[in-house]
Amino acid sequence: MKKIIISLAIIGVVTAITLGITSAWFTDEESIAGNNFQSGILDIKQGINDLPVTLTGLMPGVVTDPQKLQMGNNGTLGAIIDKISVTSWSDSDIGDSKVSAADYAKKVNVTISDEVGRPLWKDTLFNLYGNGSGNAIDGTDKVFLAKQGSGINYTTRDYWFTFQLDSSVDNNYQGEGISATLNVNATQLKDNKFDAAERLVMNQNDDDGWDWTEDGDKTTESSANQFGVVATGLLKAYETTGNSDYFDVAEDVAYSIYKGERGNSSWEGSNLYNEDLVFLQQIGKYYDDGNAFSSAAEDAIIARWNSYDNNAQEIYNFIKDKRSGSPDLFYWDLEPFMEATIDAANTISDSNEAIILRNNALDLANLVANDQWGAGYFIESWTNKDSHLGQASAIRILQLADDMTFDVDYGTAIANGITVLLDQQQSDGSFKFGDKKSIQATAYSALALETAGYHSGAKNAVSYIESQQLSNGGWYEEEGESVEYPEINSEALRAMIVVNE
Repeated sequence: MKKIIISLAIIGVVTAITLGITSAWFTDEESIAGNNFQSGILDIKQGINDLPVTLTGLMPGVVTDPQKLQMGNNGTLGAIIDKISVTSWSDSDIGDSKVSAADYAKKVNVTISDEVGRPLWKDTLFNLYGNGSGNAIDGTDKVFLAKQGSGINYTTRDYWFTFQLDSSVDNNYQGEGISATLNVNATQLKDNKFDAAERLVMNQNDDDGWDWTEDGDKTTESSANQFGVVATGLLKAYETTGNSDYFDVAEDVAYSIYKGERGNSSWEGSNLYNEDLVFLQQIGKYYDDGNAFSSAAEDAIIARWNSYDNNAQEIYNFIKDKRSGSPDLFYWDLEPFMEATIDAANTISDSNEAIILRNNALDLANLVANDQWGAGYFIESWTNKDSHLGQASAIRILQLADDMTFDVDYGTAIANGITVLLDQQQSDGSFKFGDKKSIQATAYSALALETAGYHSGAKNAVSYIESQQLSNGGWYEEEGESVEYPEINSEALRAMIVVNE
C-alpha cells in the first residue's frame, strides 16, 4: 500500500479529556453539527468547505472530494478514538419533501479513510446512525491520541471522508437533503503501552536512528545495529493503533537502511543486520508487490545464503564461532535470520529460489533441534547471562519451522523447551539475565511463550514488563540499574502488543 498525501485545508476539532483521579474511565465526545447534504436541481455545483461541511449539488454516482476531520487531544490523559457515528439528522429540502430524512440517509454512501489512505469504513450515512451499525470504528481501527505534551507531533489525528449519492436514486431525490450531526467519541487509554512508542519517536536521532543507550542528544551518531530492531516495534505499534506518526518514523528508517547508509554487519553477503532484513520485509508489505524494501531484503537474504553456499551447517558454524564468548546468544542471532529466510521463501516470485530458501530454513531448524538435550535444554547452563534469551530464541526457531510446513513436527521439542523455560519464570512473571531480572529476557520469553500457545506464562511476563515501565514510557533493562536502551524499549513494546492482542 502506498501512502496517500492529500492537500486540503486543515480542520481542527479537539476532543478534550477531563483531568482527574477516579476509579472510572473517562470518556469525552465532540459533536460536529450542521453537516448538510443536498441534491442539486438542473445546474448542479459542488461546494467544498471545512467540517461541518455543506455539500450542494450532489449528483447520483459521483464521489465528492475528500473532507478532512482532524481530531486532537488537549487533555492530560492518553485516549483512544473508538467511535464515529451519526447521532441525529433532519430534513434539509428544497421545496416539498418527497423523501424522508432516513430514506435519504440510506442513499448517501460514506467512505472514511485514515491518514495513510487505508479505508476504515464503507457504508451509508444511515448505518452510521444508531438504527444501523452506529459506529465507523472497530477494534482494528482505533486511533491512539497521546496526552498533551507527551511527545512531538502527537496532538492530532486525521480522518478523510468522501460522500456519494447512490447511483440508484430516481428523480424524487432532486432537491432532497439532510442535515446530520457527526459524533466522535474518545475513551481514556486503559494502559501505557504506547507511551513506549511515543518515547521512541521523541528520541529518534537526526540520522533516523537511536543511541545504544538513551542520552537525550539527537545529534549523536546512531548505533548501526539499532535501526531495524527499534523500528520493528514502531511498525507493530502502527498496526495496532493506526497512528501514522509511528509509520512515518518506521518509513524513514526503512529508506535509511535501503539507501545503504546503515549497517556494518560481520555477516557475509550483505552489510545489513538480520533484524534489518526482517524489518524491511515487514514494512514492504504496506506497498505494492516488488517494492524496493521487500526486494532489497530478498536480494540480501539470497546473497547471504549464496555466500555460505546455501549450506545451513556453514551458517551454523559461523554464528557459533562469532558467539564463542557468549554461546547462548547463538540462537538469538540465528532467530531473525530464520524468520527473514522463511518470509522470503513465502513471498519471493521465483519458485525455484523459494524452494531453496525453504529447504535452507528447515536445515537450520534441524540443526537447532539436534542441539536440544536433557528433555528441553538448548542452552548450556542457566548461570550464563544470555541463557534465557538463547532458550527463548531456540524455541522460536523451531516454532517458525513447525508453522511453515507439515513435513516436520517439532511439537514435542517445543513443549519440552517451554517447560524448561517456564521453570525459570519468577513469581512476578519476570525472567533473568544472569542473576538480575531483565526486561529484555522477559520480553523475548513472552514472545516465545505466546507464539507457542502458552498465553498464561506470556501474560505474566508482560505484567512484569508493564509494572516496570518508567513514567517517561521507557524501561531500565535490569533491576537496580538506571540505564535506558531504545532497543529494549522496542522489544518490550512488541511483547506487550503481541501478548495483549
